[in-house]
Amino acid sequence: MDLLSIISELQKTSIPNLLVIAGILFLLLSFAGELGAIIKLPKDRQKPVGIIGVVLLVFGIGMYLIPSAPTSVNSPEIIASKLLAESQNWKTVANTEFDTDTWVKDFNEENWGGNATITNSGTYLITMNYAGEYSSEGYWIFPVLEEVSDFYLSVSGKYIAGDDDNTYGLLFRTNGTGRPGYLFRLYEKKQMYDIQFVGDELIALKQETLSPLITRGKFNKITVIAKGTDYYFFINDKFVEYISDYQRTKGSVGLRIAVDKGTEHIFEFDNFVLRTPPK
Repeated sequence: MDLLSIISELQKTSIPNLLVIAGILFLLLSFAGELGAIIKLPKDRQKPVGIIGVVLLVFGIGMYLIPSAPTSVNSPEIIASKLLAESQNWKTVANTEFDTDTWVKDFNEENWGGNATITNSGTYLITMNYAGEYSSEGYWIFPVLEEVSDFYLSVSGKYIAGDDDNTYGLLFRTNGTGRPGYLFRLYEKKQMYDIQFVGDELIALKQETLSPLITRGKFNKITVIAKGTDYYFFINDKFVEYISDYQRTKGSVGLRIAVDKGTEHIFEFDNFVLRTPPK
């Protein structure tokens, strides 16, 4: 076995194993004074090497015997899992397959050229042709609902046509006009997500992050659970992110898409669900 192969195997070995093996080798060296024809140890150094061997052996065995620290019951992952289960029993405020179109839309600007239709299967199909002065622009849609504080919010979204940079996601705790508030969005083609505070400008609370949970060309379920100033984010029912932010504690919820100029963009949404916890 060459040196590179030995190093590769050592990289796969756990630290306790390495300590035990090293301790045994040091002890053998201290008693025998040599290991093969390669290592020969002067007699005056055998005792110190033996002491080092004992220390390594004790530490290695000790790491086996000491149990690993348990995952904190207050970790975001544990709390997110509990909230996801609990929220299934919260009061349902909205659960729609878009059978009627009562949503407030940001279709008023002449440069949008947008259209929203309900399909026969009960999904919401949005087509956009943006021709404004900017290279890209964001667009919002809100259901006619009262503002909420704590909530479970989810929707299934799919990107059908357009450019790689375009996004869709959930708006929440906004003032009903898309800002100020929060945005959890997917770059489906890039398999990325980010989290933004939407004010006069977008302020990143979580930078663009790759996620293999995002599937291209299929519906992706995106979920936010808000409790006080804590937010838990899920993609296809898998926890991906936690943030804490105090800027908004109540507001409207809805959808947001972002499109580039000069290209037809098509998005499809299904199963918009909003639940609130018991008061």
